[in-house]
Amino acid sequence: FAPWSLAWLAPVGIAALVLAVQRQGPVGGGLAGGAYGVVFFGMTLWWLSESIAVAAWSAIVLTQAVWLVATGVAMTLVRDLPAWPIWTALVWTTVETARSLVPWGGVPWGRLGYTAVDAPWSGVLAVGGVAGAGTLVVLMGAAAANLVMAVARRRNGRGLTRPMVATTAGVGEMVWVVL
Repeated sequence: FAPWSLAWLAPVGIAALVLAVQRQGPVGGGLAGGAYGVVFFGMTLWWLSESIAVAAWSAIVLTQAVWLVATGVAMTLVRDLPAWPIWTALVWTTVETARSLVPWGGVPWGRLGYTAVDAPWSGVLAVGGVAGAGTLVVLMGAAAANLVMAVARRRNGRGLTRPMVATTAGVGEMVWVVL
């Protein structure tokens, strides 16, 4: 987001969150999501701190971070499902849509789809809107995390599982087609 506008970091940030919650239970996933949320919204909404009281800015940041607590919990619940990167993207998009509506009529600032404006995947905005672009960003991040985990498992001698390879290949193919 402005002023940095480094859209390619959006999937990297999601991959980091996915890796952070991957071995956690729901409580750990919620804590990781909350920490991610505080940092993310603190940095994304920094400009509000110059126009409203620090307490009000802090309340907005913390309220928005609670949504990412829910996201972290939900990510731990879908990680064992087949094609979990797709489920992770659906969880993110669902929570992000709810966050854009509640509280105070919603706070849509920081939706991942907004990062697509200057990105190679900006064409998704015309077809899927902000929600579709955000879903694609999460898919890219989750697929990257899946690949990292596959390489780690391979190094540990456990090999690559067919579902892992199929999911990563399928998400990679979807991203390739969209781009």
